[in-house]
Amino acid sequence: MYRTRLLQLIHQEALKSGYDFQNGFVYRISRADLRFPALWMEPPVLTQMNGRKEGLITYHITLHLLTSGKKSTETEKEQQWEKLEKQVLLWIDNLISQPEIFSIDHLACAPAEFSLTNRSEISLKTEFDICCAFPFENSLNPPDEDLNP
Repeated sequence: MYRTRLLQLIHQEALKSGYDFQNGFVYRISRADLRFPALWMEPPVLTQMNGRKEGLITYHITLHLLTSGKKSTETEKEQQWEKLEKQVLLWIDNLISQPEIFSIDHLACAPAEFSLTNRSEISLKTEFDICCAFPFENSLNPPDEDLNP
């Protein structure tokens, strides 16, 4: 699977759930015009490839789910983190159902102690490895789509 297709799949999942989707290096997040709830995706990192012309390719994915959190109590923060974790698990279920995705492994979700922006949001950092088949005929010519709305 090619990284553009992977970005498209995650972008689609975010939009279906009503999340504002943006991607880029995390140091740029504070300058982004985010609408909550939001999903910030760091660039995928190719970590492994098995095969030459066909086989499996693995990317490490890092996502930041953000929601409004001004003046939230600790109990409210815990409830928001749980809600964000459930959202991630739903997206994982939907991604794994895609025919080109072979597996999703090493899922980790960690609440952020501090805001990533100056908007006092609550955020959850999620990381996982996604293993995809290549070449996959639908991935060879993905539809053109602007990934940064």
